[in-house]
This record gives sequence, structure tokens and C-alpha cells, in this order.
Amino acid sequence: PHREAEEQEEPAARPKAAEREAEHRSDEDADASGAKEDSADEPKKPCHTAVKGEKCFEHVVWSMHEGFHEHPQWYPGLSTKSTFAEFQYVLNLTGTKSQHCPMPCMEKQEHPTTAGCRTASPGEHCYKEALWAKTHGIYEHPEWYGRLTNKSSFEDFQAHLRSKQQADCPEPCPPSPQPVDH
Repeated sequence: PHREAEEQEEPAARPKAAEREAEHRSDEDADASGAKEDSADEPKKPCHTAVKGEKCFEHVVWSMHEGFHEHPQWYPGLSTKSTFAEFQYVLNLTGTKSQHCPMPCMEKQEHPTTAGCRTASPGEHCYKEALWAKTHGIYEHPEWYGRLTNKSSFEDFQAHLRSKQQADCPEPCPPSPQPVDH
């Protein structure tokens, strides 16, 4: 009986941040295995940028302030300069229903027409395709991606799509350096 009481108390005693990290990790595992529910049959919903008091708002804030710094691989194409809406966009594409993140309302960004590199931005068709390739496609159809692996950068997937003339992708910039674990 004493052991059962300890087991029952343990989840309630866990810190909130640890719970969020565990939830995000399980969401990542579900996404990697392709277990995310297909929303292709659902009607298109209007955009909504999360506000304080909503679960999605909490997930976006956690992602921006903790999740990105601890697990940048969960947020391909984003940086410390990415906006709230860009983080919400990535959570909408890669998150599970437990994250409750709708498509955010984003201003249409003007994209440079000059030659040069540019990593695709959230809201662009290329970004959505490269993100799907990195988080789902490489697991479901690795043969489509040549030498790419699940460890390849977002920019590597963007370059691959560009080389195959898919998704109207710009020439990507070299990937940002990732933090080194010590």
C-alpha cells in the first residue's frame, strides 16, 4: 500500500516544465512514427493566433522560451528571432491534437526576387513541403530522399525539393549551426 501511494503522488509532484517536455517528446515520437491524425478530410478552418489563457498559447510560449533552446530539432526552420505566429505555425503543422494549435493568422510576407539563398519561411508552400519531408516523408518513404536521413537539416530537405523542382523552393542558405551537447 505504501508503494502504491508513492506511485499515485509522483505524477502530481512532477514539475510543470517536466510535464510539458514529456508531452512534447511524446508528441514528437507520435509525429515521427506517422501517428498524427490526418486532417486532409477536415474542412479548412479560419486562422486564429493564440491568446493568453489558451492551451496553444502556453505551448507556443514554452516552445519559444524553453523547447527551442533545449530541442531545436523540433522546430526546423525557426530561430531565436522567429515570431510567435511562426512558432504557432510550426506547432500547427507538426503538433498533435493535444497541443490545440490552430493555423495562426500571418501577414503575407514579401519574398525577395533577387538571386541568393533564402531558407523557406513558415507560411510558404515550400516550407510546409520541406517540413513534411523532414518529419514524415523520410520515415515513410526514405527512398525518395537519396542520401538524406532523419538527421539531415531542414535546408537539406529544401535543397532536395528544389533539385527535384518540387514545391517551388528557393535556393536554401546553409543551415544554422546547432548547439553542441557537452
